Amino acid sequence: MMIKFNIIKCRKVEFFASCCSGVIAIALFLLLFCQPVFSKTMTTLEKPIPQFRGNLQNTGVFPGPAPKKGKVKWKFKTDGNIYSSPVVHKGVVYFGCTDKYFYALDAKTGQLRWKFKGKRHFKSGPSIQNGVVYFGSSEDVLYALDIHKGMVIWKFKAKDIFYSSPVIIDNLVYIGNTDDNFYALDTNKKGLDIWKFKTGSAISSTAAFADNTLYFGSWDKHLYALSSKDGQIIWKYKAKKSIKGSPVIANGMVYFGCSDRNMYALNANTGLSIWSLQSRAKLITTPAVDEKTVYIGSKDKHLWAFDAQTGKQKWKFKTGDIIQSSPILAEKYVYFGSNDHNIYALDKKTGELIWKYQTGGFISTESAYISDGVLFIGSSDNFLYAFE
Repeated sequence: MMIKFNIIKCRKVEFFASCCSGVIAIALFLLLFCQPVFSKTMTTLEKPIPQFRGNLQNTGVFPGPAPKKGKVKWKFKTDGNIYSSPVVHKGVVYFGCTDKYFYALDAKTGQLRWKFKGKRHFKSGPSIQNGVVYFGSSEDVLYALDIHKGMVIWKFKAKDIFYSSPVIIDNLVYIGNTDDNFYALDTNKKGLDIWKFKTGSAISSTAAFADNTLYFGSWDKHLYALSSKDGQIIWKYKAKKSIKGSPVIANGMVYFGCSDRNMYALNANTGLSIWSLQSRAKLITTPAVDEKTVYIGSKDKHLWAFDAQTGKQKWKFKTGDIIQSSPILAEKYVYFGSNDHNIYALDKKTGELIWKYQTGGFISTESAYISDGVLFIGSSDNFLYAFE
């Protein structure tokens, strides 16, 4: 891979303020052009939250214990591909499927608790809060179901498909849609649309959240930073092609891959470029990021590891096909799936293979999940797997 360090080009960033006179103008100048002081920090959780990638920053960093054996604890057969990212809450794993069902399974045994039938397939991952599970569908609907019985509490109708996963903060659900809108819905008012923000194209990116700011990408080539309170734009950064994966907030930066083959690291406060690098193929997965390293899978068949501060390559690992399933981290391991049908566990410092398991199809799940030492991930062979 050729690493290309870009000179900061301020024309790519549009910063929005209501007033730029006097003291505000001076403050804005300092914010944009002086050495940044980052307020966005990584969140360390004792337990993952039951949302996409285990935390609101999308880092994909899970607390231990880590699955070490690569042994199948159980697997559950569906009638479709599992693109939906599973989550675990109080001993139950939840996920959607292209067979038009949304499932709730016992996380220890894989036994079915309940399933909900929709009109079309489910690719959006679920999020859970206060006894309610939220997820989007390809029938243009965001559902809110009771987690115990799978009964509909309320639903919100958009204009197109939901690919991204909902993010829940306090009593609001935030989610993007392929109708080009990013929505904020009130859970206490049966999904009432509090505000929405219109982009220039579809949104498949799941938002990352830090310091009252929401970050997400759009197929209109922009990475957006919005106020979570009212949806007002703070800044936006223009890439060269569509942004289909989700951003990550860590180390005071926003990290994301892009269809233009670039990996970007931006100042989370200003949207200015810190570093970027160019790969040989599209980067449509969500990176995993810890304090030192960024990990991302590529359509060039490799999982790459880069220094989080500089973008310098640390190592690469080649699989047998393209990588569309995003990596996650636990203890000393990085886990991910490939279209070569394998699920991999590597040493995150060296990139050496620890274990792998071959399924009957390409690994379709957008992002795996770890709970109590068990890895949950789906495959196009129609099984949801649980690994110890």
